[in-house]
Amino acid sequence: MKTNSKEPDNLLKQLTDIALMEKAVSEAGLIIDRLQSNDILEVTCDIYHNNRSVCHLFRGWEDEGFRIAAIINIPKKHTRYKKIVKKILKICALHSLSVYPSKNPQKGYLTLVPERRIPTGIFSALALRSAINAFEEMTMEIDTIPYEE
Repeated sequence: MKTNSKEPDNLLKQLTDIALMEKAVSEAGLIIDRLQSNDILEVTCDIYHNNRSVCHLFRGWEDEGFRIAAIINIPKKHTRYKKIVKKILKICALHSLSVYPSKNPQKGYLTLVPERRIPTGIFSALALRSAINAFEEMTMEIDTIPYEE
């Protein structure tokens, strides 16, 4: 695991945040995979529920809390592209998820990133489970969008 060498206290903060994250994930009945760190992210991992990838959980070195996000790729050549994007944005809004376009989209796709922030002060198994439920519901609703005319 890489730590940010700019601050000597960052390693202690990182280890504390990882312990908080692991405890909340475990208590929420979820599984962590691919726990990593880099120059931008203090900690990042994939979250699984019922053997299915649900989202990414991460925290930047300067973030006030944790964030969970997913990736949605929409083919730009699809005949109903704009309608599909509008439906996805509406579904995300209904689940209190902010959405932004990815800075690194897959070629030929619009890559949307729904996200929810959880401030450190309220980060717990309950807050994480609530956010994960929103992501699972969003995913189920998006999966029902007909891609055929």
